[in-house]
Amino acid sequence: MGDSLVAHIGILAAQWSLAAVFLAASIPKLLDRRRFVGVVLAYDVLPIGLVRPFALVLPWIEFGVGASLLIGLAPRPTAAASSALFLCFMAALGVNVLRGRMDLSCGCFGSGHTVGWLALLRDVLLFGVSLYIAVCGDGSTGVWRWLVPASALPSSVEPGAATVSLCTFLGLLVTGRPIRQLQHHTKARIANDWTLAR
Repeated sequence: MGDSLVAHIGILAAQWSLAAVFLAASIPKLLDRRRFVGVVLAYDVLPIGLVRPFALVLPWIEFGVGASLLIGLAPRPTAAASSALFLCFMAALGVNVLRGRMDLSCGCFGSGHTVGWLALLRDVLLFGVSLYIAVCGDGSTGVWRWLVPASALPSSVEPGAATVSLCTFLGLLVTGRPIRQLQHHTKARIANDWTLAR
């Protein structure tokens, strides 16, 4: 009983810590979306046409993952999704570390953080935490389980995935521009940012 309680508390602490990381990472990006587009562009790892859509959607995915982990909506699948995100982050950081671009803003938690071995190590550790929750979590941690009994949830509903999807959809509604405006402004803005970044 004691070992089970300690393990449960450990998983809950890891889950909430990871939730705090994702929420803290998403909010500065949502508050300054134009700056984050420039950060993604400067990484120089995505095709130009994907830079702006990626920069607009990613903060809401991070916010959805953080909210889902905090509330406890399907923490194991959500942690698996966060593991995939950290793999992408590590790849982008690793490429630029190997390029020697140590003065590049990493865009992780707003300004003041740069690409480097320390940022890469941080993502490796967070990847390990995500993997730990995904593999060892019991799916019953978080505020949600205290508020809503498991028996009250439909077995056919995956709440964690639904939360992430809903936040992403809301993000597109709030931050996305109409197609005509995107076609009119995106090429000129990306070309200008690309010139400045180079």
